[in-house]
Amino acid sequence: MSDMRSSQLTVEDVQATAALIDLPLTDADAVEVAELLSAWMPAAVALSARMQSVQELMPASTFNTTTGMAPHELAGAKG
Repeated sequence: MSDMRSSQLTVEDVQATAALIDLPLTDADAVEVAELLSAWMPAAVALSARMQSVQELMPASTFNTTTGMAPHELAGAKG
């Protein structure tokens, strides 16, 4: 991107990124992608900043170590 914290992506940004993965984009497609991502970026940057400001993040999901274990494996498990 032009500026890592910028909310605007340029057509050149999109074309350069597409070239890195050998994705053929027409100029019209690159314009549309840049417009779409630029519309999403302010909210994404705001969410990122909000998440970074939280001191104690907890996972949205936790996993019980006994999940998926067969009944005979559960006998000695401490989950």
